[in-house]
Amino acid sequence: GNNMYSSTLNYYRAFLIDYYEQDIFITERVQSEESNMKIIPLNQILYGPPGTGKTYHTIDKALEIISKEEKIQIPSEDDRINRKKLFDEYIKNGQIVFTAFHQSYGYEEFVEGIKPVINDDISEMKYEIKEGIFKELCEKALDNYENSILNADELNKKIELKEKVENFLNWLLEANEPISKTKGGNFFVVDINDKTVMIYSEGVERFDGNFNLSISIFMELLKCKDEFNNAAEMFKKVFNRDYADRTHTYYFNLVKKFKVYEKQSVTKIENNKNNDNSLKPYIIIIDEINRGNVSKIFGELITLIEPSKRLGNKEALELTLPYSGEKFGVPKNVYIIGTMNTADRSITSLDTALRRRFEFVEMMPDVSELSIDCEGINLQELLKAINTRIEYLLDREKTIGHAFFIGVENLEGLKKVFQNKIIPLLQEYFYNDYALIDAVLNKNGMLEISENKDYLKNMTEFIESDKIVYKFSDSNNWSKDTFIKIMNNENK
Repeated sequence: GNNMYSSTLNYYRAFLIDYYEQDIFITERVQSEESNMKIIPLNQILYGPPGTGKTYHTIDKALEIISKEEKIQIPSEDDRINRKKLFDEYIKNGQIVFTAFHQSYGYEEFVEGIKPVINDDISEMKYEIKEGIFKELCEKALDNYENSILNADELNKKIELKEKVENFLNWLLEANEPISKTKGGNFFVVDINDKTVMIYSEGVERFDGNFNLSISIFMELLKCKDEFNNAAEMFKKVFNRDYADRTHTYYFNLVKKFKVYEKQSVTKIENNKNNDNSLKPYIIIIDEINRGNVSKIFGELITLIEPSKRLGNKEALELTLPYSGEKFGVPKNVYIIGTMNTADRSITSLDTALRRRFEFVEMMPDVSELSIDCEGINLQELLKAINTRIEYLLDREKTIGHAFFIGVENLEGLKKVFQNKIIPLLQEYFYNDYALIDAVLNKNGMLEISENKDYLKNMTEFIESDKIVYKFSDSNNWSKDTFIKIMNNENK
């Protein structure tokens, strides 16, 4: 009896999966419409056929998030120019980043990777870890999130310490100031960037004596008010680390040097009491998200982007990244907006892992924006007629977007759009099945039957009596009627 039961169960499971696959876009559409009224989803994908303004709309989606989170007034829909200006400002200050996936896009560009650095001495290759675009955004967002949970006093202290450290490191660099090592000899700061201090240590064979120290580790050590006798004790107390690493003594001596510097230094830090600690949204826009290999690009991050696993929530999750070994999580003020062209779903069907972590917002052709009178042709009706037929013959994922017709003002313009955009798209959709393309255009004469029978005279036994060869007619001969015919409903 048990076998019978399990096979029935499997049958139902298969049936449900099938059913779910077909229905997934419909249920998700309903869900996303409901949730749009409530809150803005952290992860969303705008999907639809080509030319429905998905990429164009990501600007509106991003501004909607910003206006909600930062409670600022945003220029109205009609004020496109100022909306775009505002959007560009947010891109400049790093709160919005834009990227597009493609077949060779990888984890290295998105999260982190290893990049070779070639020195003057070619024989020696060095590698450094390069941050990906998403990781960078998450780090900025995390810094903002951490600031937002501090009170004004704590935030001022944090900012003050940061400035002091900057001044201290710049002084070491510019003055070429020696820092003494525990066992005698000195080391020097030779380079600083946002995240690391590069030091050169005298009399060390390994790495030509160059080491990288992390500024954030240094800052953590400075926050601790205790006195330490040695590096091992310091790392044990602050980070609860038992093992000692080559760099630990450098940190220890750098902290010692900083304490001396702090006593002597007279540089007064202006204390701006009004440091902004509001939580800000950080947004990544991923165009053509389905063209990349999503599971390869996101890697282990696919779990971290789930709303419940975000840093700042109860079930927050952090993972150790493979190259840098750093702990990493995605903060709850990071939003992901993707766009997906449904006509080329063939390139990759979307990974289920991705699907269930995103909300889908459908973007369909919207004819209301088109001209009713383009030299006597109603473009709204024209597009409606074409799309109704395509939807009947294929499906709604392959309709034609309204964006192709925006800005078409006269017959010349309309001919160009048909010749360069619409017809190639139809050829792609119908795999060059010209009889179907002719049907979509309502046999309006853009396609004509090619009469090259002379050359085929001696091939009568091969010729199928009903085989028709089509060619496109000369667009110079297209007239207003050619287009009006597309919309005619009466039977010929």
